[in-house]
Amino acid sequence: MSGTSRAKEPRRRLSGSERRRAILDAGMRVFAERGYERASVREIARSAGITTPVIYDHFSSKRELQTALLEEQEAALRIHQGRERGLEPGPDLARVLIDDFFSWVESHPYAWRMLFHDTPSDPQVLAAQRDAQRRSVAQIASFVALAPELHVTAGLGPDVVE
Repeated sequence: MSGTSRAKEPRRRLSGSERRRAILDAGMRVFAERGYERASVREIARSAGITTPVIYDHFSSKRELQTALLEEQEAALRIHQGRERGLEPGPDLARVLIDDFFSWVESHPYAWRMLFHDTPSDPQVLAAQRDAQRRSVAQIASFVALAPELHVTAGLGPDVVE
């Protein structure tokens, strides 16, 4: 036996929460790259380094996984945007918040695609996506409303500006 061969180290078993996170991360990549319709649970499992049945231990369906991802990413965006900036309401704060939104989009391209780009044909997933979009747009409109002197709210429409 040569000195360069080593026994394989046993793979560490992931905890339930680590496995769920791996599924969510893999789902995010696969859904964003392939779209909801073309993504398969088998492909997501392979990307996560697990078997397909393990996904069903955490999510009852592909729909439930996609909906969980949409909710998670919308919440992450809202938390990101809702943090304290130390600026008084007005044009400076509005500009910072809007710029921050686009910075988040640039640093989260998979989330952007899932939340705003893809249009899933599954009615429940589409409804979850549209709800997330509506809340996100309303949040952006509220930023713009902080600075009426920017004269931007007129183009957003009455269903967006609250």
